[in-house]
Amino acid sequence: MTNNQHPIDVEVIETYYGAVLKSRVGEINVTTSHPEKRNREAMTDFAAWYFLPVGMRLNAALRIEGRGTRQTVANFRRISEIWQSWLPGHFYATDVSFAELNSRPTDVSHQNPGRDLLYFSGGLDAAYTALARLRDGRRQDLLTIHGMDYSLSDTAGFEALLGKTRAFAEELSDTRIVVKTDAYALYNKLKVNLKRHHLSHVFALAGAGFFHSSTYQNLILAADERLDGQFLHFPWGTNSATDHLFDDGRTKLITADDNLTRSEKLELILNSKTALNSLAFCWNRKIQPENCGHCRKCLLTKMMFLAATGSVPDIFQNQSIPSDWATRLRYRDPAGFHAVQEIFNSALALGHTRKIPNFTKTYEDVFGFYRRLRAIQESKFVAYNSRWMRSAINKLASIGKVYRPR
Repeated sequence: MTNNQHPIDVEVIETYYGAVLKSRVGEINVTTSHPEKRNREAMTDFAAWYFLPVGMRLNAALRIEGRGTRQTVANFRRISEIWQSWLPGHFYATDVSFAELNSRPTDVSHQNPGRDLLYFSGGLDAAYTALARLRDGRRQDLLTIHGMDYSLSDTAGFEALLGKTRAFAEELSDTRIVVKTDAYALYNKLKVNLKRHHLSHVFALAGAGFFHSSTYQNLILAADERLDGQFLHFPWGTNSATDHLFDDGRTKLITADDNLTRSEKLELILNSKTALNSLAFCWNRKIQPENCGHCRKCLLTKMMFLAATGSVPDIFQNQSIPSDWATRLRYRDPAGFHAVQEIFNSALALGHTRKIPNFTKTYEDVFGFYRRLRAIQESKFVAYNSRWMRSAINKLASIGKVYRPR
């Protein structure tokens, strides 16, 4: 399907600490705490990544009033085609153009594999990736974004997050960049996200990272799930199918550790008290960055710790485990089942089944449900095909009556 709207022109207005991206459909503001590390070459590829979901949602091509690369133009198209195939009618394949096209040769500074920028949110996945890189002797600067998990108006909550994660951040790097952006305001206005499926965060992450692209070769993003889990959480913004396409020819987004489950990441984190005490993943916005212990994200994390280690670390306001934990984790949904079966598998493999409340009964309830569901699906399939076959036979018989040779 061709674009059904006039192209969206995006004007990039540079300021000392950031940029304003203006268009007829809305604007995005971005600032950085380290302007010396921002893009020094007047490249505007970052604006394309920020506005990519806008173009896909409105079925309109983008025209960026600045310099960009051929690689960004090609990858922009590829990403939009993938999202169109996943969510036709919600997203459309579209294109981007720049006022000036440049190829970005790799300079000497970008040959250093240590010049990486690691997205650092305070979550479990980011903590593991950071520790694994530290263990392997890799250097990185850190990037934390205000305007995503914490709204721009929640200054107190975001400052509390910075405070809670400061000691761990200082162990990892001597540089922590803070980006502030209101991109979510425009994404929400255009209803980029679906109910229970968050799609827009990867574009805000990419935009913030590529705003510093002249300084870093790799933007390291911790995977939310192992590859099989990504399939079950589909559609989800950050994923190994599209993340690698955020690439301008020199700087690229890299998904780290998509070969591991969350349970497999816990041992390394437990070995670092600083990392453990920094974790902030709770969905209860009233108490963030503390972890309530009640919300589904906290319950899931408690269960994973219990299954993998046999105990729950003292990082939750409520340490208890409800007997109906699998129901609360929504095991009848594909993504919920994936989480529950990971808990089952971890507890069985590591010998912690007795630590899990009602393990045997819960296990049978969960898999009993799916056995019954499979039987119903198979019977419906057989019944449908039987009806189809009877209909086909009757039609053939009717044709035979009409055209029977004399």
